[in-house]
Amino acid sequence: MRNIYLILAYAICLSSNTFGQQPVHIRARETGQGILKSRNGECFVIAPLHVVEKESKPVEIRGRQNTLSKALFIGTYQLDLGLLRITEGEKQNCENWDIASDFDKSLNETYEGILETIQENGSSKAIKVFLNEKDETYITIRPSFPNDKIIKGMSGSSLFILANGKRVYLGMLMEVDTENKGIVLRADIIDKTLSSFFSSGKVEHNASSPPLPSYKSITERGFRFDFAECKKNGSSITCKLFVTSEIKDSKILIIANYYENSARIYDQNGMEFRPEYVRLGNQTETGQVGWDYTLVKGVKAPLEFKFNEIPDDTKGISLFRFVIEIPDQGISEIKFRNLQFAGLSDKFLNPLKKGIQSREDMGLDIQLMECIRNGSSAVCRLLVKSNVKDQKVRFIAQYYENSARLYDQQGQEYFSHTISLGNSHSDGIVGQDYTLVQNIQTPLEIKFDEVQETAKGASLLRLIIESENNRSEVKFYAIPFSDEKAYVPAPPVKGIKSSNINGLDFQLLECKRNGDNLVCRLVVKSPEKDRIASFVVNYYQFTARVIGDNGVDYKPTLGRIGTKTGEGTIGQNYYLVRNVQTELEFTFGNFPESVKSVALLRFFFSFDNSQSLPVEFSKIPVI
Repeated sequence: MRNIYLILAYAICLSSNTFGQQPVHIRARETGQGILKSRNGECFVIAPLHVVEKESKPVEIRGRQNTLSKALFIGTYQLDLGLLRITEGEKQNCENWDIASDFDKSLNETYEGILETIQENGSSKAIKVFLNEKDETYITIRPSFPNDKIIKGMSGSSLFILANGKRVYLGMLMEVDTENKGIVLRADIIDKTLSSFFSSGKVEHNASSPPLPSYKSITERGFRFDFAECKKNGSSITCKLFVTSEIKDSKILIIANYYENSARIYDQNGMEFRPEYVRLGNQTETGQVGWDYTLVKGVKAPLEFKFNEIPDDTKGISLFRFVIEIPDQGISEIKFRNLQFAGLSDKFLNPLKKGIQSREDMGLDIQLMECIRNGSSAVCRLLVKSNVKDQKVRFIAQYYENSARLYDQQGQEYFSHTISLGNSHSDGIVGQDYTLVQNIQTPLEIKFDEVQETAKGASLLRLIIESENNRSEVKFYAIPFSDEKAYVPAPPVKGIKSSNINGLDFQLLECKRNGDNLVCRLVVKSPEKDRIASFVVNYYQFTARVIGDNGVDYKPTLGRIGTKTGEGTIGQNYYLVRNVQTELEFTFGNFPESVKSVALLRFFFSFDNSQSLPVEFSKIPVI
């Protein structure tokens, strides 16, 4: 009966308290809950990170009275918290609320409350819960009645109590265990974690999320990790912590080196380092430690990681990350940020640098710093920053049509030889297991070989980047090499004859005898946009040909587009850079000296395997 009275009192309180902390339903890849909070007139959703972190598209937010909005994921925070910005749809009841002034008193004097979940139709469901355990970060709850269940999909639900006729927000449901218990992150900890965001200035659209806060302690699944220090000694760094089991005597596996779960630190330059060993208590391992080590409830055990080969210019740690595994509960990731060797600070972090060009894509800010020429090589240096979260992104040097490429001012194409991200290097793909730390610029370098002496700059630098679910093409245009004052495009060339077919401009320069061969040279340009066109040298009825003034038909032995030659089809993956003339050439063999002119030159081209189109020139003198 008391349960009915409590729910009824809550419903009455809810009907008279339209604003304050407003819970919402979230439909993303996972279904969950969140709570609204405003900042400078904009509305944001606070939610468990595991519900929303993989979303790159707008997610559906549904509030009470079935109000429907869309929101974009913008930020990652400690303690499994994520942040979304409402960008479109119906207006939600959104306020910049504060934690109740008597929060601690209300929490300490209360042993039962209401867990509220917003349904997909906007209705509200409330169940009575007991507050079993409380600490300075979490509250453990369980339903008061066996028929009520706390299940997956309720993550983010709001825990309230009724105090003096008012609804007091206690926290957010973050985890559900197999014993029908829930772990709630306290509201005051949520407020502290996000204070740098909600207390700062106006939000700019498309702005990156604010710097992530530093923490001395992190609690995860009943284990507390207290950061002590990271010390640098020569080329080594030793990071010391304490780990405590807060619920019961327990075992925990802590990983130093094991594939993608290896521990790492990242310095202020985004450089990554992996540990030599991990030590728990008096046990030291190079791989994993802890399966046969009992953590006594409430007793701190020392935990230590050592990292080697640290460069002299490392001034601090932007991210210290390691993975733990708990029996029957799976793995979790522990992250500490902004670790200066004298303590916790972000004073050592580099100021953000601005390049000569920049692009934003897939949550990344990419600054092109320079492209330099060194003998027959060209090196392009960039800085890459993740705006919204720590993430892993693949950058491709060589992989078939997705290879990185550079085109000079004459449209000559060069493939990348090697690529480096931070201190990871590859001649194929880099970044699969390299974390881009949020808001830390990490160097990206691409090297191209066999660059011609005539190359004075890059008309196009093209790079493919991939994440788990997305792929994108990033392009930079008109880049001077560092020894040039500015990018200077090649002067336009006008031929003896011209033709414009389906958006391509062809200029015929000459047909010239070369020994027993006839070489017909052209330039081709796409005036409006980058295009990939295939040109046929020899392929059945689409074979290129010249007809001499003797009426004889001659077929080509070789074709060339830019730097690519072939006997069949050329240019399948070759970019015609916007408004850049690229050389096109056909060589015809066994061409007799007696032939003084070409009655007809014909060849075919196509876009993306579409219909082949003919290009024809007539009455061409042979020189």
